Amino acid sequence: MGLVRRCNLCLKRKEMTRDHIFPQSIAMPVQRQINLILKQLKPAERGKRTTSIAQNGLQKRTLCGNCNNKILGTTLDPALEYLCKETSIQLRNAMFLMNSVMHLKKIQLNKVARAVAGHFIAHDDQATHKHLVVKALRRFVLNPDQCFPEEYRFHIWLYPFKEQAVLKDLFHAQLGTGYKPFGISAYKTYPLAFSFSDKIHNPAYAISGTMDVTDHLTGDLDEFFTIKLDTRTIVDRNWPYAPVKDGAILTSENGSITTKPHMNTKPYPY
Repeated sequence: MGLVRRCNLCLKRKEMTRDHIFPQSIAMPVQRQINLILKQLKPAERGKRTTSIAQNGLQKRTLCGNCNNKILGTTLDPALEYLCKETSIQLRNAMFLMNSVMHLKKIQLNKVARAVAGHFIAHDDQATHKHLVVKALRRFVLNPDQCFPEEYRFHIWLYPFKEQAVLKDLFHAQLGTGYKPFGISAYKTYPLAFSFSDKIHNPAYAISGTMDVTDHLTGDLDEFFTIKLDTRTIVDRNWPYAPVKDGAILTSENGSITTKPHMNTKPYPY
């Protein structure tokens, strides 16, 4: 028997299966350099490696077979795959044909949001019972009849970059404004990025180029949408791991990672 522990998604104690945090159908499973973003300078973390090489993309053994294969793989991931493929095609056309707006049709947005949330939850090394955002997203994924949690927002934006990222629990603070810190987590892989965040009260965090689709996230998994994305505005590739003007980022102990294609630079042995 393989690894037995609590599944990150359903929290049931079962044998774990290997989940591609960025599905192979979206991100080609090439050799990638994984960079761990350390949250605190703790004595226990000193001397540990912060980078590693993944031969077949970032994978975690954190989901049971039912959550990985049935809920994500069979039910939800195909909608995310379709959205990303359509976006890739139209993004290439926009570059050559100078299209300023892409129209993505027949998008099952409620499945897309749940797929992103599922893989975001799968990234944690251990199942989390008390984390408020994860608890809310877990209920959203596992209960098809639920709307998106009303206390949070879900954004989508174009991300035409090779780097990937799972960024968890970033808290932005803008000095001298009186607004409380803005919490945001993100999931990014070509050609789109997604975020789960607090409601935006400070106008500085209404980033141009991001689309808030929260109000369309319901319990109707099979509902189709047309999404319009402006190709003239590309969000900073580092957002949200980059502060706004006069701002700072506070972080928690929860792990975040970035990945990028790895090139072997060792000389060829003649």
